[in-house]
Amino acid sequence: MKPISANVVLALKKYYAARHLTPISVYKNEETVLNVKQQSIGVHWCRNLDGSKSGYVGVVPKNATAAVMVHVKHRPYPETMAVSTFATLARMPLKGWKVVSDDTGP
Repeated sequence: MKPISANVVLALKKYYAARHLTPISVYKNEETVLNVKQQSIGVHWCRNLDGSKSGYVGVVPKNATAAVMVHVKHRPYPETMAVSTFATLARMPLKGWKVVSDDTGP
């Protein structure tokens, strides 16, 4: 874990604003740095805030130069009423940070 970078926050705000889910906040203002190679394929396991485990499929593009995961709180998603999610962002060459995974929606 490390303090969230300003460029990651900017990418998150843009992503959630386009979905009308702002304002947002990031749990503890932290990001978890991911290994691009390990996160590009396969199933990965993580521990949830309540101590339970969940699995997710790697979604980081192989040409990403970096990747992070953050716990985002946002306005309720209209269909699921979810108010938070773990978002994965990848830093793409010449494009910057981009949300590549968000489990808020149906």
